[in-house]
Amino acid sequence: MGCTRVLGRAARALTAWIAAAGLTEGPLFRPLSWHGRRGAGLSDRSVAEIVKARAALAGYDPREFGGHSLRSGFVTTAGRQGVSLGDAMALSGHRGAAVALRYHQAGAALSNPAARLAD
Repeated sequence: MGCTRVLGRAARALTAWIAAAGLTEGPLFRPLSWHGRRGAGLSDRSVAEIVKARAALAGYDPREFGGHSLRSGFVTTAGRQGVSLGDAMALSGHRGAAVALRYHQAGAALSNPAARLAD
């Protein structure tokens, strides 16, 4: 298992997690039983519950967040930082540009000079 899609600090953190968890194949994030046994992988429902719980701990309304928030937040941030849509999609896993483009444009609007034409 290696980090082929991410670089830098994210790749180092992911590599450390893989080593610490003793993973050699399969899902990166897996549920643990009370007895320390690893499950097959987190369900989409589990991811949503984790995101909601972390949002609540950060002081946000958990009803406004879900598992998809991670993907949409990544693409929005990529747009804000001037990352091309294609490069963002290569990491986000979006197959079609229609959905990813909405998030990307929302992020990019903050740095788009056309957004300030009425100023």
